[in-house]
Amino acid sequence: MEIVSDEILEDKLKRYLDRRQLPDAFLYIGERGATNWLALEASTRFPVASALTALLQEHVDSLARQATHYRSVVSIGAGDGQKELILLRELRRYGRPICHIIDISRPMVESARRTLGKLDIETRGMTAFCEDLDQLAPHWDRPTLLCLLGNNFSNYDPDFLLNLIGRNLGPADAFLLDASLRPEKEQDIPAWVQEVEAIYNSPENARFNVSPLVTRGMDPESCRFELKLIRVPQPWGEVWRTHKRIRVLRPALVRCGAATVAFAAGDAIEMGFTYKYRLAQLQDCLQQRGFGLRDTRLDSTGGNVILLAARNTTETTG
Repeated sequence: MEIVSDEILEDKLKRYLDRRQLPDAFLYIGERGATNWLALEASTRFPVASALTALLQEHVDSLARQATHYRSVVSIGAGDGQKELILLRELRRYGRPICHIIDISRPMVESARRTLGKLDIETRGMTAFCEDLDQLAPHWDRPTLLCLLGNNFSNYDPDFLLNLIGRNLGPADAFLLDASLRPEKEQDIPAWVQEVEAIYNSPENARFNVSPLVTRGMDPESCRFELKLIRVPQPWGEVWRTHKRIRVLRPALVRCGAATVAFAAGDAIEMGFTYKYRLAQLQDCLQQRGFGLRDTRLDSTGGNVILLAARNTTETTG
């Protein structure tokens, strides 16, 4: 199922770039976007993804025992499908759920389906934005386990995302998400900020973030990736969030399909963000929007968490 084609993506990208914006979804599109992300995800210089995968592996048996009755597993932003393979291999012990793979990148969808081909289950690919969930949800078999793994939840505005998910999940469905957290103690924040900014400003991550421009004609020497952590207010308390942009250093042209976008020296292209919550803030965020927590699992560092939640429930275990 394809809601967005390559032509639609290139047209949307041009319109965003005209406004000097580059949403993170466009980092993953096309063969090069998929290849660049998988290389970054595997890099030892970018440990966020691997830490969350290890957390899922550690607790998958317990999580699967609470998800034996779901007829479908829906994963948004599945990447190459390795996390879904861990989960579905365990769920396969209890039944044969259908797996729906949703990603903006058709090559990512195909990669994830190839990974899951190791299991005797049906997979269905959906090339779409997360924002297209209203169109996708009628195609799921219910009850559904909806997954946002690999820190995907933290890459969206929580109000927007939880409203979107809430109206597309029924009371028998559930929501599995993970997140990389900020430290609990204020005295640990300065060192943590320095560490996170170093990871996100690494040459590997910088190349990944500018790649949509470079692969469309911009000289990599014509731009500079910049990222810093900032504090932002939320109803459940102040949280940290990345603020990233691409600074254009000299005039450049970028091709989007048949169209061209011109940039001048000094232009700043605003990009997406990643929130960094305390665990209590993340739990409050979910509960205030009508999600009850069924399970919460931290890793040994306390810096990564995986949560199982459902709409309109109040039961909490851990």
